[in-house]
Amino acid sequence: MAVSKKGEAPRDEASASQQYTEMPMYHGNEPDPGTLPAGGGMQPAHLPNPGASGDASGQEVTDTALPAFAMSHGQVKDWVGSAWRVLRASMADFAIAQLLVTVGAVVSCGLLIGPLAAGLLRFARKRMAGIDAELKELFVAFDKETFLPAWLVGLGFFAATVLILTIHMAGIYVLGLVPGLGMLLVSSAYLAVVVVVAALAGAWLLTLFLVNELERPVGEAWETVWRMFLVDWWGASGLFIVTGAAPVLGVLLAGAGVLIGGPLGVLIAAHASRELFEQN
Repeated sequence: MAVSKKGEAPRDEASASQQYTEMPMYHGNEPDPGTLPAGGGMQPAHLPNPGASGDASGQEVTDTALPAFAMSHGQVKDWVGSAWRVLRASMADFAIAQLLVTVGAVVSCGLLIGPLAAGLLRFARKRMAGIDAELKELFVAFDKETFLPAWLVGLGFFAATVLILTIHMAGIYVLGLVPGLGMLLVSSAYLAVVVVVAALAGAWLLTLFLVNELERPVGEAWETVWRMFLVDWWGASGLFIVTGAAPVLGVLLAGAGVLIGGPLGVLIAAHASRELFEQN
């Protein structure tokens, strides 16, 4: 089932696919990837290697394999706006894709959320590039080479979410016993867990992009996202929360809202990852 932007003539699949596969990417091992386009304005900052003692010249040895980036709130706002424009142009297509992902995740009890979300990322990334995408893209991570990494990232997110919710349920039971303040504390705990789960979902989507689209090892992908938080915890936290809030709120406010919130979160992650991790 092919989909295309409204008002646009479908592009030639062969030439579009070639353009997609030939898209230059920044894999994090170049010492100076250069300046990103004016729309992004983001410069990579390389962290020093904690285990390095210096080279022969006495200068500090740096680890350039894992880039860390500083980001502005204006950039996050731009990513959200760009994601919404892509979603609005073909909302029905994304809703169908998200429905298939949701059904697959529910039927598998959440165990296939990683590969399915990786497929939705690929679907979104092609739509961002103006390339005709088919629903078969949702299953791109089910081959023997990409399934295990995507599944491990998804399993990590699933396990972390279950752990957070378990701690939350135990916590609200204890907080509810506090005389006079029980209701206020419980309400605050609910808000806190929504924010934490949203941030976790956003970080997970960025990690999934690194693993599935840039073919990074799972451990390196997690560490890259963690470095983002360490270098710019305020900007990274905002990006994680905004990215994950769309699908999380879509589930909480109205179950059907995930059909719009899910693709919006994926598109935000794809736009951010394109500027953070790829060399355009």
